[in-house]
Amino acid sequence: MFDRWRRGRTKGLVATDLPIVWYDLTADAARRSRLVLDIMRQQVDGMTVRGVFRTDEVERAVRALPEHRAHETDVVFGTVLARPLMQSGMSRDRTAHLDDADRFHEEFVAMFGFDPHARLAELFGPMSGGRPLTAPVELGRRYSPGQIRIMEPDGGGLAAHAGNEFLISNREGSADHLWQTTDALDHMSYFVVLQRPDEGGELSVYDRLWVDPRSADEDHGIPLTHDPSEFDHLPHLTIDPDPGDLVVFRGGRRWHRVEPIHGSRPRLTYGGFAAPSRDGREIHCWA
Repeated sequence: MFDRWRRGRTKGLVATDLPIVWYDLTADAARRSRLVLDIMRQQVDGMTVRGVFRTDEVERAVRALPEHRAHETDVVFGTVLARPLMQSGMSRDRTAHLDDADRFHEEFVAMFGFDPHARLAELFGPMSGGRPLTAPVELGRRYSPGQIRIMEPDGGGLAAHAGNEFLISNREGSADHLWQTTDALDHMSYFVVLQRPDEGGELSVYDRLWVDPRSADEDHGIPLTHDPSEFDHLPHLTIDPDPGDLVVFRGGRRWHRVEPIHGSRPRLTYGGFAAPSRDGREIHCWA
């Protein structure tokens, strides 16, 4: 193992041997009035907030999941409830995404017994200087602020990546409106664990930052596939939260992956991405 978790002298700060700054917080998280801003500004790498969803709320959603899979979308790592914004690639037609945003807003409330986005907004607001957590709106229709990810056992996990790769690759297509409304480069990734698998499924956060290959050559392509072996021996921090815990981190620029999943139970999470609006008054979230 490359990571060494120790409690730092600063309350909530996880001390490691790596140049990765991570906080592990409980009920007093909302008192950290600048922590989300610090993550957005690349001054802190991430945080884990314990018990954002209660155990009974998570269990209710997991029990209800089979009833809501009729409109799920297949993706490279498994399936999702709420079609990803960038699923349509270079097409600027986001109708299918917006239709799912309408559908699953109601379905998620039915599954959880509350609006999961509203719950997270209650936490993000105080931790970002009072900025509201909202989804971008296109022609009066709201993006999906979050989605449920279903990662089945023996599906390979989620390969090492940095979110900026996909954002830039789809800039002229499915992400063009997002770029207009949101300062999305170097965005945050967030998720709440709903169900841990029997084995695997940890988040590995690497001691490596994404470097834009276009810096020296604007015509340089963005590679979306990588040799996984180059990450096998790279120092990393392992994040393995419990059901109901929230993870927020620099998913746009810091390399990360979800480890392979084994056993009989899928890994279930609710999450998406977040970044400041262009005017800096809001935090926009999408999935």
